Amino acid sequence: MRVVEKRFTTSDGLELFYRKADPGRRKAVMIFLHGLVMHSAYYTELVRMFAELGMFVLAPDLRGRGKSTNKEWKTGDLHSMKRIAQDVRELRKLYADETQGLPLYLGGVSFGSLVALQLALKSSDVAGVTIAGPPFGTYRPGLLALTELIALVNPEHEISHKATDMYSKSKAHQERLAKDPLLSMKPLKAEGAVELLRAMRLVEKNITKLTIPVLMIYGNHDEMVSKEQIAVFARLWKEKDFSVTIVENMGHEIFSDDAMRRCFEAFKNWLVQKEPKLSK
Repeated sequence: MRVVEKRFTTSDGLELFYRKADPGRRKAVMIFLHGLVMHSAYYTELVRMFAELGMFVLAPDLRGRGKSTNKEWKTGDLHSMKRIAQDVRELRKLYADETQGLPLYLGGVSFGSLVALQLALKSSDVAGVTIAGPPFGTYRPGLLALTELIALVNPEHEISHKATDMYSKSKAHQERLAKDPLLSMKPLKAEGAVELLRAMRLVEKNITKLTIPVLMIYGNHDEMVSKEQIAVFARLWKEKDFSVTIVENMGHEIFSDDAMRRCFEAFKNWLVQKEPKLSK
């Protein structure tokens, strides 16, 4: 299955890079969104696997990441979560005619899952959401208030940093991350941290309004997200169509070959259950 690289110009003039895979005989649509410091290249194989399942797949480099940068949105910038979500909507609209009538699924890893849930909350045509390594849990208003104050004084102030070993324990993967010129492992600026925390607040505040199926995948070696955070969401969804799959010996990210295969199997089993035609 061929994965092609493309670009389109967003409504505000940024050239957004994305990867696309078209199975020919389309049975559903998947828009897959990467993590905060990653870009779509790390999930090319996952894009291919979704396409082989019969899904028309779009995987953008989210604004400020990978090849979707410009003078206003440099690598690692996070000026506006709304703008990032708008980019995904515009990408979806670009292929609306080709995929009309097909069920739409949103997928994401970590930060990408946050964007996916934001989109799902404001969209009426999403059939389901598949997320891995969710970056949220118990919302803390005090942390947001403090970060907002810091951002007001100095938007450029560096807030936090996650070492590469938090994403993968593999030395080879850590070296790949460290050498990738399209990645920024710098601390998130206060401005971006506020955007991120506000998005978490929005999702947790409105999550019970979601009426579509949701699959959440969690690695039992995840050092960024605790099981308690997952339990928070399980309680919020209560009797709704919400599933949690624990993947053994997996950390926060799924770009290693073994973790990606196991995560895809979880994605596949859940998707086939929701869309039986994907198994044919």
